[in-house]
Amino acid sequence: MKEVFQKLTNYLIRVYLKNEENQIVFPPYVILLFRVQQAFLSLSYIYGLSNYYYIYMISIYARPQQYFIDSEIPQYIILMLSVIYIFTLLTIIPYNNIIGIFGQLLRSSMLNFFFEISKGSISIITHTLLVLISFSETLIISGTLNVQTKNFQHTRFTNLDLIVVILNYLLMIFYSYGFPQSIIVILAIILNILRIINQLLFSSFKNLITKTILLTIKIITFFFGWFWIAQLQIHLSAEIVIIPLIYKMIYTYYQNQLKNIVYNNQKHIPCHIISLLAFLENVKDIQLLYVSKPKKPRNRIIYSSFLIYQNKNYQAFLELNSIQDDQLSLIESLKKKIILQKCINNIQKIICGTNKIDNIAHTIKLLLNSEEQNYSIQNDIVEIVQNKIHCLEQFTQHQSHNSYENYHNIIKKIINFKEKLEKQYKEFPCEKTQGILGFFYGEIMNDYLQANQLFNLVAMQDEKIKKITLNQDIFSNKMIYLILKFDGKLIIKRPSSDAAQFLQLTNQQLKGLELQYLIPKGVQEIHDDLVLNFLKYGKSKYMRQLNQCLLYNHEMEFMSSVELLFDINFVEELNFIAFLQPPANQTLNLILNEQHLIKCISQQFIQELGIEQQYKQYQGNHINKLIPNFPKYFFDKQQIENTEIYVEKQIDEQSQTSSHPLVFITTFNLHFGIVHDITKYFIISFDYFKRSPFYFCQNQSISVPFMSPLIKKQNHCSLAIINDESTIHVPYQEDEVMKNHYIFQLNQQDFNFLDNTPTIQDQKKQQTKLLSTLDYTNIKSTTKQNELLLAEQKFFSKPKIKSSISNGDQVIFMQEVQSSQVSSLQGVRNSKYFRQFEMIAKIKDLNSFSKLHRIFLASIILCVVFQFIIQTIQIIELNFNLKDLVSDIDILQIKNFVFQPLETFLLTRWTIFNYKLLNDAGEISNLEYQNLIQFPLSNLNLGYDSLDKNLKQVFNRPALQNFLEKTYIEIYEYVTTNQGELYNLNLRNSISILKNFQYSFKMAYELDGGIVSDSPYVYFQYKNYLTIKQQFSELNSIVLDQTLKRSLQIQSKLSIITFICLGALTIQYSFSVIYFILLQKIVLKHYSLTQYLQIQYIEFEITYLKKLIEGVNQNQNLLFRYQFRLDNKESLLDSTNLKIYQKKRNIKQLSILNYHDIYYYLFFFILLLLTAGNASLTYYEGWNYLEKYPETAKFYKEVSDVGTDVPTMFAQRDVLYSRKAIIPYFTQNEYDSLLEEIVESLNRTKAFIQDDYNFDKYVVSDSFKGFFTQIQNDSLCDFIPLELKNKSNNICQIVLNQNMKRGLQALLIYIINHITTDMEINQFTSRSQVSYLELEGAFLVSNIIKVVNDKFNIDLMDQTKYFMNLINMHNIIMFINLFLIEILIITYIKNKLIEKLHIAQRLTYIMPSKSIILDSNFERALRSLLKDQ
Repeated sequence: MKEVFQKLTNYLIRVYLKNEENQIVFPPYVILLFRVQQAFLSLSYIYGLSNYYYIYMISIYARPQQYFIDSEIPQYIILMLSVIYIFTLLTIIPYNNIIGIFGQLLRSSMLNFFFEISKGSISIITHTLLVLISFSETLIISGTLNVQTKNFQHTRFTNLDLIVVILNYLLMIFYSYGFPQSIIVILAIILNILRIINQLLFSSFKNLITKTILLTIKIITFFFGWFWIAQLQIHLSAEIVIIPLIYKMIYTYYQNQLKNIVYNNQKHIPCHIISLLAFLENVKDIQLLYVSKPKKPRNRIIYSSFLIYQNKNYQAFLELNSIQDDQLSLIESLKKKIILQKCINNIQKIICGTNKIDNIAHTIKLLLNSEEQNYSIQNDIVEIVQNKIHCLEQFTQHQSHNSYENYHNIIKKIINFKEKLEKQYKEFPCEKTQGILGFFYGEIMNDYLQANQLFNLVAMQDEKIKKITLNQDIFSNKMIYLILKFDGKLIIKRPSSDAAQFLQLTNQQLKGLELQYLIPKGVQEIHDDLVLNFLKYGKSKYMRQLNQCLLYNHEMEFMSSVELLFDINFVEELNFIAFLQPPANQTLNLILNEQHLIKCISQQFIQELGIEQQYKQYQGNHINKLIPNFPKYFFDKQQIENTEIYVEKQIDEQSQTSSHPLVFITTFNLHFGIVHDITKYFIISFDYFKRSPFYFCQNQSISVPFMSPLIKKQNHCSLAIINDESTIHVPYQEDEVMKNHYIFQLNQQDFNFLDNTPTIQDQKKQQTKLLSTLDYTNIKSTTKQNELLLAEQKFFSKPKIKSSISNGDQVIFMQEVQSSQVSSLQGVRNSKYFRQFEMIAKIKDLNSFSKLHRIFLASIILCVVFQFIIQTIQIIELNFNLKDLVSDIDILQIKNFVFQPLETFLLTRWTIFNYKLLNDAGEISNLEYQNLIQFPLSNLNLGYDSLDKNLKQVFNRPALQNFLEKTYIEIYEYVTTNQGELYNLNLRNSISILKNFQYSFKMAYELDGGIVSDSPYVYFQYKNYLTIKQQFSELNSIVLDQTLKRSLQIQSKLSIITFICLGALTIQYSFSVIYFILLQKIVLKHYSLTQYLQIQYIEFEITYLKKLIEGVNQNQNLLFRYQFRLDNKESLLDSTNLKIYQKKRNIKQLSILNYHDIYYYLFFFILLLLTAGNASLTYYEGWNYLEKYPETAKFYKEVSDVGTDVPTMFAQRDVLYSRKAIIPYFTQNEYDSLLEEIVESLNRTKAFIQDDYNFDKYVVSDSFKGFFTQIQNDSLCDFIPLELKNKSNNICQIVLNQNMKRGLQALLIYIINHITTDMEINQFTSRSQVSYLELEGAFLVSNIIKVVNDKFNIDLMDQTKYFMNLINMHNIIMFINLFLIEILIITYIKNKLIEKLHIAQRLTYIMPSKSIILDSNFERALRSLLKDQ
């Protein structure tokens, strides 16, 4: 588990970093703007939207989120962007660099912007994702260890950087969640100080100007921060002077550091790479810089990236490879690999830029890929055959779902391997890939027509023929390859399979062998320098070009010629791939060192001069020993003609006599081996040797034949892979164009398929060829163009001597081949088993995407889409309806809005009036009077202002406009004393008049100190009070009834929608499951074919396959040179045709349900659970809210009414006490109505205190529950509104007979008892006793209840938002899941179901071939299945 987690982590980080490399690069000025914005962040947090205009502008630039209005929309947008970014971040998909811009911005000041505008109910989720993304970006991306950075990347990431990032997170969190401003300012100052220290110590910016600007901003912010702490004023004139001064000082400081680095480099004093990073963009001559190599592994990676920056790619490559991964962390190791890959790409770019990329490079790549695959193909095929044998054995046993699952896995493996072989053959068609694929078709898959078609060129396309010819034209069958790794020296990493035979060494001897061991002396000493020179300039005549070079034989101490081309590749290290093949002719060469001493002689040179016995005596001697007239001065590629060579004849040991020297005339070419502008060796290439006619040899004798060690014994040889030797042009002659090919076939009688394998001796007799044409293949062309293409020999630019076969003979021969191939195809149709062969061939063309698949997918997709639609309707209905219900509840307080300020204003006026009467009566002194009226006088403005504010809200309610405009009432307007005139006005105008007269009341008290009873404003209020209040009471009742009915309707509608949702889900889900079961039945029908298999045929097939495995293990040529012949297969079927009684075996019918399909059923269950569960959860949450809504609305109305009823009881009581003095124009009925109003208020208050307050039935939060419980029992003085708290401190504890401290419930009981007692005495006809501080108490109680009312209103709004957000959240999650499920269905599940049938249809791949072809019962059953498809 730990290893799996580690691999997953490595993969995710690797993808993360790879995506980072592909990000869009911002323009430099954009990066600078963002960096400046980030530098101003601390100043913005300190001063915010300051009154200083320029600081205000800076603050808006640094944090534009301060200017945004509060909205919940941004949090959803940012949440969606975060989720999409995380998804694209961990995958490699097209265009993910576009969404990657979001992650780039999170490394800048935009993180603060996104974080702070994400406000709302799910802001905690959005904030968490933003911090997680940013922190992962910080840990993984920051600190690239590369000097070449882009966007917001830094080369290094220090611990101080991490602290700065964390402090910035805290700053965002503290600001967003309302922490005290002082804490935010202190944190911003600390953050700014750390940024200053970080830039001074570990500067991550590489530009002098950028560094200076940013540091200047941070230092200015530091000063401003201290101004804020010391509470000093900011003076613009002082700042204008100090800012450029600070900038100049910083710029000078950095400039001196840069000059010091340049000065030291001029004196060849190396600088440290970290010091150089700070000014990298300002250094002009990067190539001339001297940088010391650091010791720390992390710094060494940075140093290596700097070498790449200097175009010293190979030095960087060696340095990076020398850094061990165990010295680095996981992330550092991956970053090192990224830089290493960049280095490799640069090297490849240099090499590819100086060497032409043609079909050779591409073909080399394909050949290597093909050879790599061939290493494992033999074992894979043997394993597949063994698996097929296992399946055949299972056919004879009791069938079960486990058996079917095993068949499924094996057939899937066969299909995948077939596709792999077909892809290999398509990319690199040649003899090997053709033979392997043909073997797979004919021996494993039983597809004889496909195998026959593969080996008949008539069925091939011309394009494929050209491709086959091209590959054969480049590589001969004698060519080998060596993979060499370069780590300062070339070392053989892996040879090709036939390299050991070519070099007469075992693979173990070749692996790890240094190539210098195989390079001719004279070149061997400087070969490593040649390799380094190639890596630097990318020039070599062997790079993707075939040219002659020299091989060295250590045993015989001479060299021979081979042809070589090479390519390079990089995986985890620098690799060379060298391809070698024998040339048409050996060359005559000598190698001299810089002192003109002979270092090595070629084999052909020795043979031509006949010095087989004494050639070693020339090695190490001066060239003048062979060529006395060798020039002292010569130039590169100089040709010297008619030069004499002196050769001493060998000594006769028996006679002890020596003969005269032999003299030859020759022409030779000189080639210089130059390394670093110094000549290190010379190669002499001789054109011919001719005996000189001017010298006589007495004892002429024929030289002893000197057989080539490549024939007698393949000796150790070497090749000079990289040098600057000139190309040696050797004529190419081919003795014959085509040869008969050894064909490997399975013998139909005794399986002696190994007898036709050519022996090593036979192979050595074959003519060595540079390139193969039709050699070792039976591919023939049917067109004139293809015939000539296959017959023509091309060896790059090398000329070839015409073949001895004329063009006419070639055409005749090719026509014969074509005729033979056509006859072969015609013979297939004449075969007696052609009908069976054709039936098997049809299997591969079966359509696995059946009608049932389409119906199943349509039904389940329709189910998902319908659920998406119906559940969308469900949440839309809930959202709109809950908002309407909340709006209705808000309207329930309309009566409180109007009459609570009116009644409390009336209380205030009556308080002043009563105390004035007592003062006039002498019952209280003037001092007492002044003290008593101080509190009510201070509340005159409050009462009118509250009424004005509330009426503005009422008049703007859209739902009330119709009621206010169309409700007409009879209103009395003052005419004269105690007389008025009746008018019919709408409610809006009536309220407006009432408000205006309240203003008159207020101004009368403020200007005159009292009111005039006989006045229009007094008359209007008292005369029309009940009429207006009655209309609002009726409105409250109507709204309550309507909203309760609406909640019931919404409940019914919600139930119907949920029922439709679940019903449709059940029906559609049932259809989907039924179609899925039908699909499984079709699959089982195919597996039921096993009941027609005969035991004898199975046993024969097992024996046959075992022989096949044995043959492949003995000789791999059975695979790589396999040829398919249909007549042999027919003979095999005929000769072993078993005369058996064909009958159907009784096999128990298996159940549709099995545990192997548990994932599908689990998917169906999860889909049902998600869709039904989400619909049910939405229904439950909506129903829960709607179920509590009626009681909540009633409670809300009760609280609102009590807030109005308490001041009503006291105010109207005093009105009745003074009825004769104030309202003599009232009739007795109106007095009775006022009394009735008091009684109704009394009853409503009694009902309120008698309620059980079961908050489980209300839509309220736990915090409101706690608040209400507290206000019921604790002192009410603690809950007085802030605007009244200071004014009421002296009277709160003593008003209402000191009952304020007993809690709301006790106080309301006292008020009820007090009013009831007064009413029972004389029905408020006359005051029985003087009262003090009663009306003030009622005033305070009304405002306290208003606090409860407001808190309840806010809490209800919050709870409604909470319910709506909760419903929306899990529905959004559900919709995302539905979207992912639909993608899963369309992609994975669809493909899996198609694959399941596709594999079942191809069950014949693992069945005995005899059962398929010879068994008539099986044939009928299979044809029936094919017909149904």
